[in-house]
Amino acid sequence: MAPDSHPSKAATLNSLGSTYLLRAETTGSIGDLNTAIGHLVTAVNKTVGDDIRRAYRLNNLAAALLERFNQTGLVDDLNAAVLAWREAAELIPVDNQERPGILSSLANALRGQYDWYGSLDYLESSIKTNRDALSVTPENSPNRGSHLNNLGLALYRQAEVTRSIEYANDSVHTIEEAIKFTPKGHHERPSYLSNLCVALKLRFAINGSIDDLSNAVKVQEEAVKLLPKDHPQRASLWYNLGDALQIRYESTKSPEDRNSAIAAYENAVESPLSAPRSRINASRKAANLLIPQDTVRASKLLSTAVNLLATTSPRTGQRDDKQIMFSKFNALASDAAALSILAQEGVISSIQVSEALRLLELGRGVIAGAYFDTRSDITELRNRYPELADKFEYLRSELDRLSSHLSSSQPQNP
Repeated sequence: MAPDSHPSKAATLNSLGSTYLLRAETTGSIGDLNTAIGHLVTAVNKTVGDDIRRAYRLNNLAAALLERFNQTGLVDDLNAAVLAWREAAELIPVDNQERPGILSSLANALRGQYDWYGSLDYLESSIKTNRDALSVTPENSPNRGSHLNNLGLALYRQAEVTRSIEYANDSVHTIEEAIKFTPKGHHERPSYLSNLCVALKLRFAINGSIDDLSNAVKVQEEAVKLLPKDHPQRASLWYNLGDALQIRYESTKSPEDRNSAIAAYENAVESPLSAPRSRINASRKAANLLIPQDTVRASKLLSTAVNLLATTSPRTGQRDDKQIMFSKFNALASDAAALSILAQEGVISSIQVSEALRLLELGRGVIAGAYFDTRSDITELRNRYPELADKFEYLRSELDRLSSHLSSSQPQNP
């Protein structure tokens, strides 16, 4: 790599960081993502003033930060992404072809802030910024579908808040337009179909039309079929299908829908390259549907969820941020332990009691470890040898990821 003083150092780091980001988006590797962010931060810091290249590099950095937020749930990354995109939007000329994409990405991140904080100011800013992005996007642009999708999601949030059928219709129609602008075989088409499913589910909740619910199931089934089996978003799409089927089951009481919902959730759980949070949520939903008919199967799912809990432990972020994230999994370990006992027939053995205690201790240990931040601090190493620190972070993350994959693939205790 070029020395720090070399004129091309920033460009080299930007290219390298972008390459790591692309691989992380494909594989779901948090190690690659951390490495990408480290390189991209340095590239931005080495590009000062109103240099147009700073806007491009800020855009890449923001994309990496948002991806890490989506994987870990750490809001510091989301807020940093918004700041980076705001600066990029200020630097980029009005007639620059990259401006629509930067505005659309900023709008997407603002919607994320609304989801996290609940302030309508973020949502209104997101909708306005989305419309600004579309206003400068040519009709024949290959990115128009992406910008329409982002606007549709912001309108979905607006319909969710207001329970307005007009806003719900706007959301559905906008995402349908996004799909029309996205050719078959495009890598984003499964995501847009999944978003349409979510919008249709909301419209069903407002107007009660079973047709909307059936269409939601149909488009989500198509989304799951289109997504590669090794895609990191696979758990999210299976979860969405399970949720649509469960809602329909609750309306129709069809055993077929119940069984299909459970199968979809289980497919989400069995997606080893996906984010642990999605798999944990799917485990809980499937277990709730299985109880009390099949407590053994439900127990195995909750045990898997507790084992996955350890892999959600973030290395960065404020303590309060970590507490919010882990509060979503409150009582998971105790539920799994209780169900592991309930699932047994006859006399409870010492082995079964030990398993229940193991689940309780594992859950308690993960949350305590996150709270007290027991992972080793590498700040001094990063200050003195940043490239070595990146390698250390990468290897540690990959070991965690490998451990998660092995624990999820091992058979559960009877």
